[in-house]
Amino acid sequence: MESSQLTSSANHPYTRSLMASVLSVREMEHQMQAQKQEKKQEQEQVLRKILSG
Repeated sequence: MESSQLTSSANHPYTRSLMASVLSVREMEHQMQAQKQEKKQEQEQVLRKILSG
């Protein structure tokens, strides 16, 4: 594919919205992973408190 074709397809509204939705899905997944990590850390802290008495 030529670069001129790529830019014209990238400027296409459908392609742009598709790329935007893919990015938003990735962002959501990233946030979910971060929340899981935070919960895990919280659980570990609680366990440590219980174990240390």
